[in-house]
Parts: sequence; structure tokens; C-alpha cells
Amino acid sequence: ASAPFDHQVPPSALDFMALLKRWLGPSIVLVLAIKIPWLLYKANYFTHAKPIDAKLKEVYYFYNEVTGEVQWEEPGDVPYEDEHGLRYWVTPAGEKTTEDPNMMKYTWIEQYSEELKRAFFFNQDTQESSWERPPDLAWRRIKVQE
Repeated sequence: ASAPFDHQVPPSALDFMALLKRWLGPSIVLVLAIKIPWLLYKANYFTHAKPIDAKLKEVYYFYNEVTGEVQWEEPGDVPYEDEHGLRYWVTPAGEKTTEDPNMMKYTWIEQYSEELKRAFFFNQDTQESSWERPPDLAWRRIKVQE
């Protein structure tokens, strides 16, 4: 016999809750991550902001897709994204490259499985592999729109 308040949740409810946790939460965070800087911009918060990337004369903020964090300071070697969403880095000589020139310095690196046709993540210290993007590699550089 079970306790009077010992309820079992049906599998369909568990599936729905997992869906909410996995998709709805990050979606809300992403909307807020875009909306908050836009409101600050409209309030002339950036009047005295200096471009983070002096070569491109553009102002960026940084958003972590895993943790939901938003910040102005670059957290590391965050790639740029072109108009098609393709990632690239800028070398010290100012050239675009599709491979992170500093990748081997980091704990986590992104790899690609030709067999499964998808990216996976590898921890160079622990030799652990994961399909889930670690927070260290989840930062996006987002251009502040004028």
C-alpha cells in the first residue's frame, strides 16, 4: 500500500514536463536575452559604450545558450556569426577562419562525427565525450543593433 499522498505521474505528463524544461525554458531565456539589451539600447545605455571589437567597430554582448547568462565582457574565444549563422573566428592578422585557432588550449572542444553527421563535445582533460554542449562552448556573440 502506498501513502495517501504518494502519487505517480503518468508518463505522458513526464514527457510534457521534459519538453517544457528542454525547449520552453531556453526559449524564454533567449527572448529575454535579446529583449533586455534592446531596451537598454533604446534607453541610450550604450551612448558611451566602446566597441568590443575595434577592428569591426561593432558592439557585442555575449549570451550563453546553456546557462542563460548575459554579459558584456567576452568570456573567451567566442566566434562571430555571418548572416547565414555560420561561425567564424578572426585571426590576429584580421583574416576570417572557420576553425578556432585556439581550440586546443581549451578543456572542451567541439568535434564532428562523420558517421552520425552531428557535432559532439570532447573534454581533453577527462577524455569524456558528450552530445550535450557544455556551458564553456555555449557562448554566442550577439551584435547590438542600431
